[in-house]
Amino acid sequence: MQHPARMARPERASLEKMTTPERLDMVQAMKAQRDAHMQQRADATKTFYASLSAEQKQVFDKETARMMKGSGMHAKKHQGGHGKH
Repeated sequence: MQHPARMARPERASLEKMTTPERLDMVQAMKAQRDAHMQQRADATKTFYASLSAEQKQVFDKETARMMKGSGMHAKKHQGGHGKH
């Protein structure tokens, strides 16, 4: 799977024109998009995983565990920073 295109963020001027409920609705819609993409990615990964041999599954599990150890974009962005925001 390809990484999704970065979702466009609304311009500050348009955010300032929105009411609080409108901004909340927009944030929820953006979260729903991210959640839908994550579900697609999980489904694709599970389908791929099911096609692997037992030995390939062991390698895949080991590699994904290693990649997830520092977990996610947040950890990569801050390079080992618990509490560094």
